[in-house]
Amino acid sequence: MSLPKRYITTKNYHVVPILGLHPDDIKKSTKQVFRDREDIAHCTLLNLVASSFGISGGFAGYKEEYQHKLAPFMEKHGLQQWSNLITPQFTPDANAPLSLDVEKLADRFFFF
Repeated sequence: MSLPKRYITTKNYHVVPILGLHPDDIKKSTKQVFRDREDIAHCTLLNLVASSFGISGGFAGYKEEYQHKLAPFMEKHGLQQWSNLITPQFTPDANAPLSLDVEKLADRFFFF
């Protein structure tokens, strides 16, 4: 199954594709950044991605969190493969208004 691409944008219109959660995936993501208007340092992008994930301490803090908390949690709960949680697994009733996309799902979580 191919993972749909997700992106993080910065204030200066740089777009970082998110390839995965492993620190090596984050490094690859920041090397594939779409630059607009001005250049931005690789280290700055790493820290921006880490802070957008809610991690304090920059990318070094993210590596610590990943190694000590996130990776063990994912392994314990069998979260080693990406799963599409947006597309329904079963065909809904024809009368049921069920068509979710990423934006609608985010709206349900954050704009209630």
